[in-house]
Amino acid sequence: SLALTLKPMMINYLIYAPLGPAKDAAHAMAAQYSKVSSEIRRAVDMVKDHMQVRIRYCPFCLLQGYEKYVCNVHQLHYDPYEWDYVLREQLHNGRFYKWAKIFVGLFCIPLPRLLTQGLNISFHEAMIKAMCLANSYKPFKCRTCAYYYICDGVWKDYASMYGAGELKPVEGRKITDPAQLMAA
Repeated sequence: SLALTLKPMMINYLIYAPLGPAKDAAHAMAAQYSKVSSEIRRAVDMVKDHMQVRIRYCPFCLLQGYEKYVCNVHQLHYDPYEWDYVLREQLHNGRFYKWAKIFVGLFCIPLPRLLTQGLNISFHEAMIKAMCLANSYKPFKCRTCAYYYICDGVWKDYASMYGAGELKPVEGRKITDPAQLMAA
């Protein structure tokens, strides 16, 4: 594999990510999660002992057994290799939109965590929650999934192309800490 030859510190696998400048090209390069998830697992297995691995923006239910490598929007703030989304929002869209998104997102954070974590963490998590509200889609069946509070579901654009039928709720106690499953 090229990654093993070049030996980067980290590798990111993105199946579908219509963000920033890539938004226009996302449709042309899109792959269906369920059709490529076995190849993603194989790719992770090849490199996981040699570098940090992240699988970006993929529903947890489609990568069972590989959850520690998944980094959705909810996990971005806890990923030391990711940028600061609050600062990014202010730079791209101004203070008003930054604070508006934080305000909306604060209502999506479970109250016990909101009261116990620091203000900076809460603002970042609120920004991320607002991003999910604007861009992601979870079908009703996802409400029973153990990953419901930490998973993005699918992007709305992805759902318009492929639907969300491939999502399968995972049984178990609901996880509310977005960083709980992340690999170090």
